[in-house]
Amino acid sequence: MTRRIQPTVWWIVMATLGLWAVVAWWVQVPFSDLAGLTGAGEQLAKYFPPDATGFGRALGQMGVTIVIGIWGTLLAFALAVPLGLAAATNVHGSRMGYRLAREILNFCRALPDPLLALIFITGFGIGPFPGVLALGIHSCGFLGKAFAESLERLPPGIAEGLQACGASRSQVIRFGLWPSIGREVIGYTAYTTYRNILMAVALGVVGAGGIGVDLLRALRQFDRPAAAMMIGLIVAVVVLIDWFAVSLRERSK
Repeated sequence: MTRRIQPTVWWIVMATLGLWAVVAWWVQVPFSDLAGLTGAGEQLAKYFPPDATGFGRALGQMGVTIVIGIWGTLLAFALAVPLGLAAATNVHGSRMGYRLAREILNFCRALPDPLLALIFITGFGIGPFPGVLALGIHSCGFLGKAFAESLERLPPGIAEGLQACGASRSQVIRFGLWPSIGREVIGYTAYTTYRNILMAVALGVVGAGGIGVDLLRALRQFDRPAAAMMIGLIVAVVVLIDWFAVSLRERSK
């Protein structure tokens, strides 16, 4: 299968480049202009050296961004637990409740974070709170679906054994089903936290607080050295979070 796919991809790439060259020649546009490369080096050079004058404020705003991501994850987890339980076929109590939970999770996943942030900003104003709500609702859709699918993959013997001993439905969930997916719950929640911190930066650009607000202001004012400093800080924080997540995962094994 691999040997058949590789030549096809190669010919597609070559045909695309050839078409690109023919179009550039036909309309008499230099290849560098068509690729957007003219003056790119000169513009990128304006970002260096980074300006560390506002590093203290940027660090504080990065802390706000991290807090927004964490609180968004906590809200998502609080919503995803009951919805995930209701959306699992081996847990739900009624067909109507099962379908309702599934559709709520689908609705949450269908609305992207920036759109939700803009909707909440119109109601609550610019600040971190709309970002927390946007991340919480959108992430709830993914977490709830992941929890439900993890519960559905469990062998039926776990619930049947506890029910045979006289356990109620709530006891089966609390002492049987939920502990059995504990590692998956931790893994999904940790990844969601990592993802929400990254998304909190983007939501700041639309006015949801954090370092994204300052980054957008610097870019609008063409203060490229300050923007470079904030971009470097964001990259450094992301690397540290990724390193911490890998270290935590290795220790849990």
